[in-house]
Amino acid sequence: MTTVVSRTRILSAACLLIAAIAPARAQELDTRTCMWHVRLVSVWEGKARKGTRDIDIYLIVDGGKWASGVATARGFNKSVHFVDPDEFKIDGKTISGKFKITLTPDAWVPKDRQPIECPAEFSGELSGKGELKKQLQGTYKVVFQGEERKGKLYGGIEPIKTGFENKVWGVSLNQVTVADAPRAEEINIRLGVLGDKVQWASVGPWMRSALGYGGYISIPFEPRETKVTPYVASAKGTVPHRAISPPADPVEMCEMEIEIVRVQGLAGGRTKFTVTKDGKPVGKPWWGFGRGELAQENTSKTNPAKNKLWHNKADLDPWWVPVQGFVPPAPGEHPRLFFRKSGIPALRKKAKTKEGKQIVARLRRLLAGNGGKVPTQFNPTPPANHMKSPNLPLGETFTTWHAMGGCRFLYVLTGDKKYAEMSKKCVEYAFDGKIDRDNRYGWSHPGTEFRAGSAVTGIATAYDFCYDAWPKKFRDKVAQEIQDYRKPCKDDNTEFVDLKKMAGRTGYPPSSNHYGAHMGIGSAILAILGDPGARKTDELTLRLKELEDNIPRILSHGFGDHGFYAEGHHPGRISSNCGLSEFLMALRCSAGRDYISPRPNAQWQALQWVMLLMTRGGKPMFPHRGKYGDDNFDGGGMSHSGDFAFGFGIVEEKYKPAMLWVYENFVKPHRFTYGANMYPHRAVQALINWPIGEEAKNPETIMKKAYVDKVHGFFMNRNQWKDGRDILHPRWRATR
Repeated sequence: MTTVVSRTRILSAACLLIAAIAPARAQELDTRTCMWHVRLVSVWEGKARKGTRDIDIYLIVDGGKWASGVATARGFNKSVHFVDPDEFKIDGKTISGKFKITLTPDAWVPKDRQPIECPAEFSGELSGKGELKKQLQGTYKVVFQGEERKGKLYGGIEPIKTGFENKVWGVSLNQVTVADAPRAEEINIRLGVLGDKVQWASVGPWMRSALGYGGYISIPFEPRETKVTPYVASAKGTVPHRAISPPADPVEMCEMEIEIVRVQGLAGGRTKFTVTKDGKPVGKPWWGFGRGELAQENTSKTNPAKNKLWHNKADLDPWWVPVQGFVPPAPGEHPRLFFRKSGIPALRKKAKTKEGKQIVARLRRLLAGNGGKVPTQFNPTPPANHMKSPNLPLGETFTTWHAMGGCRFLYVLTGDKKYAEMSKKCVEYAFDGKIDRDNRYGWSHPGTEFRAGSAVTGIATAYDFCYDAWPKKFRDKVAQEIQDYRKPCKDDNTEFVDLKKMAGRTGYPPSSNHYGAHMGIGSAILAILGDPGARKTDELTLRLKELEDNIPRILSHGFGDHGFYAEGHHPGRISSNCGLSEFLMALRCSAGRDYISPRPNAQWQALQWVMLLMTRGGKPMFPHRGKYGDDNFDGGGMSHSGDFAFGFGIVEEKYKPAMLWVYENFVKPHRFTYGANMYPHRAVQALINWPIGEEAKNPETIMKKAYVDKVHGFFMNRNQWKDGRDILHPRWRATR
């Protein structure tokens, strides 16, 4: 049977359906309870960092009264800025007032990392009928960095978003410390908000990672004097100073006064920090400012007090211990960095062993004329921050390390002053502008700051080894060149690098491969400190302290407690092999401070390779993780070699037989260079550090088969130490 439906009934049904799905008629939004967006156009002149030169202000008004306000300035930096009203008025469709905008620093901008106060006043009026987002137009006046700026504004309004009564209010704060001070940690603060209460709170340094994740060390504290509105949460708390700064005195406490301001889902945070010791303030209070968000649900899983797996208390253990029997070097006493004069006979004895002869032979191979002459070939490539050098003859081509890595050490081993004279000539080459075989590593024009750290260390070690053989006038000149080091860097000579900048002022965090390479200058400072040619003793001492303060930062935020680096394995090799390892060894020998034995952090830079290395296709490989690089361990160049040459110098004696076994079974069969693939100073470190005379032992007799880096959550597991089935990794196919 056929059913007939009339045309009228079809039209009627369609009309009902349209009516059901059609949006309700837009209602007039109450301007006295809404979010106002006010964009100040082109507040400053010149080129913006990114995007426009606008300041976007976001204001919440509730019942005609100011509730909260923050701002962003994407062309200035990535932080969230604060807006505080002096005068404020909403009159129908008109908004006006006087305000104080505080442009707060992020990790890079402004360079002095200080907030900028910007008094402002503006007025604007809405136009349009009935739509939810009305158009705002008007004018403004702002005092930006001492200059008055006028311009137009525009924006609009929208409803206030709700649903934040059970959220985690979190912010990452950039610390505003003394002007011109080294870069301090970003501090992450979280408040677990439920209704009008703060249920729990935590704080800890924020660790950025190039692997696509970020995290922070979560240390719970008891919030007090809390206050919560729908738009502002505040609290006070007390934690050990170590909770926010790894190098801090373990007996110091830190008082925090926290405020988090919300506009929609965007949050801005500001906190006043005051350090106390024995109940008395230490120094002046300082502030932290930053960006945050209110997104995560406040549950027991987000409460760090209930998560007792890791990081639920501040680490108060010492970072270094005194070296027993240490005697400080006298002014003019050399060598001092990696061995003292009393250690030279033992080095000469090592050089006569089978392994020692092989290392010295490798050293000579990396020098011109088998170590018998100064190099006569030079890199023709202009200095730059990109490796563009041709494949130049090994050994015959000048390197920044010929002076320290070969000629000067042959003087130590033989006592023949001709080698000291050759070292002097190589230093003069560097001072005259000759660049390394890698055009990024020249003394006179390094590619960046972290290339400079290695170059300065190279010249300083030549000074240390040849001090007694060089003329006083020349060695004083070298000391002065090091202490006054200031050179152009990068491709266009627009930036300069000096010791002060490399002591923590480059802007790079400990999670960056730059950080450890900068620290190579610590060895250079130790080489000249107190000597007659180094006049600026107070300044050098201050730079050394700043660099030592950075050691706990890189060993806890960069490498973690078991060797994994925040940017991954290969970037970590740059930090370790281009400065940090040498600095740790020099501190032990020249300053009597042992950063290696009290904790696992330092030595796991090297011990990680015991857990990670295996053979695959006849080559030493490892399951690579990181920002860049591959599975290949045995690389060339400055950054990706020398792991064992340096590594034996930064591990405890009990682990050396295991490291030696891994080298002999996984590395040596492929390339037998003792880690000195291209650069002579690696052979020098190999002779100093190699455990010659010790028996290699399979690591399973010394170490466990599973370790975890608790900072980065990195697990290292092995079946055995034998062949291609030692480690299983999703991207690898097991091979024998």
